[in-house]
Amino acid sequence: MANLLLEWIGLPSRVLRAALDRTELTRVAEPLDNLIRVEPEGEGPCWLLLEVMAEWKTGYEKTVRDHWENARRARKPALPVVLVLRKGHGRTTMRAQESLESSALGVTVEIFRFYVVKLWEISADDLAEHGPAIALPFVPFAGNASETTVRASFERLSRKADASRNDLLMALAVNSSRVFPTLDGSVTIPPEIRMKSPFLDQIVAERTAALLAEATLEAKRDMVARWMRARCGPRKAAPLIASLRTASDAKLSRATQLLESVKDDDALLAALKKLLPARRSHAR
Repeated sequence: MANLLLEWIGLPSRVLRAALDRTELTRVAEPLDNLIRVEPEGEGPCWLLLEVMAEWKTGYEKTVRDHWENARRARKPALPVVLVLRKGHGRTTMRAQESLESSALGVTVEIFRFYVVKLWEISADDLAEHGPAIALPFVPFAGNASETTVRASFERLSRKADASRNDLLMALAVNSSRVFPTLDGSVTIPPEIRMKSPFLDQIVAERTAALLAEATLEAKRDMVARWMRARCGPRKAAPLIASLRTASDAKLSRATQLLESVKDDDALLAALKKLLPARRSHAR
């Protein structure tokens, strides 16, 4: 993975060995579990500080700087790399090398530089076919990822023989369920791993809970809509029912309370209009 990270940020790939640095650090603000100790060819050991983000958050560069400072205080100066999985709704124009400047009295006193890898700019096909096994759980977030490339990643990991295979398969199952909800990764995982994995049980439970919650919400919307038609009449209820499509569970509960407690129809209609304002139509 270290060689791949260096390749992604445009530095020579010459790492002979790499492993997570699990040294217990003292005198730091918080524990560091994202330091990778690498041994480049012809050099002594050094470190990569890998930050993995679901999507970019404004101001996160200060967090990267703080984590880097923690490593430096532990005498482990590291090259900081931020791996961003998805575009999200925030900034997506990060450069391959970003910087954070500190100044005093109008004078720049420090420039902190770090690398950014936007995973959606990495080819999913190349990663699934040629990437190291440890990188395969990231395939669902890579550029042009598809169910086909995800299945190919499952197949590659299933053929892997070492002890890390099960954890990597579980991580891939979690990530693929987030990007491709209709793809059942558990089918591709060998039965003996599925039976022993509480992690996979958690994925299935979360999916089931989400489906049940959505079904319950739809049933609640339908019940409130029928009650509105009965109390207010189809014509007056129509705009209110249109607003129900995006109403939260809390608003549906409040509407139910109003339908139960307000006996006067005119007062009920006024209260429901306030709770569920008519959706504005956009001019063409």
